[in-house]
Amino acid sequence: MPSCTGSMGGTSKDKPVRERPSSDDSSSNDSSSKGKLSITTADGKKVEQEYPTCAEAKKNRVLVVVNGLYLHVAPTVDGWPYIENGRVMVPLRAIADVFEFEVDWKASEQKITLIKEEKTIVMYIGKSEILVDGEEVLLKDAVPAIKKGVTFLPVGQLAGMLGIKAEWDSKTRTVKFN
Repeated sequence: MPSCTGSMGGTSKDKPVRERPSSDDSSSNDSSSKGKLSITTADGKKVEQEYPTCAEAKKNRVLVVVNGLYLHVAPTVDGWPYIENGRVMVPLRAIADVFEFEVDWKASEQKITLIKEEKTIVMYIGKSEILVDGEEVLLKDAVPAIKKGVTFLPVGQLAGMLGIKAEWDSKTRTVKFN
């Protein structure tokens, strides 16, 4: 993980969040430029991730803690959690894994079905109406979305529906689930 405080990345708040530039990064020592990292995924797909400056990253980051452990996402696979209209949006795959949901995705309908034990949640990309065990519930302020090919869910609202306590710390920009 590139770091603002790592030995290679330096500690300047204006340096990009990266350890070293990718081969096609021509921005020599411009400390205000964004960093780029190119990787090849297991299926052979080349993915380029743009990293913000350290100051931007610290200002905009959102941390997710579940039962005392930080939720780690791979930015090139899962995407970074972010805030949309005051709601924390977390990658579907990361949150489904941590809360142990079975996920069914129907791309043609942009339909997501989450199943855990006897609880079923059905939602659609871009729609505020969802079904929780067959009963319609409205999401407020944020809806399931696809951003750079990654599906994000308004996790706090979903946790509430499941009886999971969510706590937001605005000072550290951390959401904690217990």
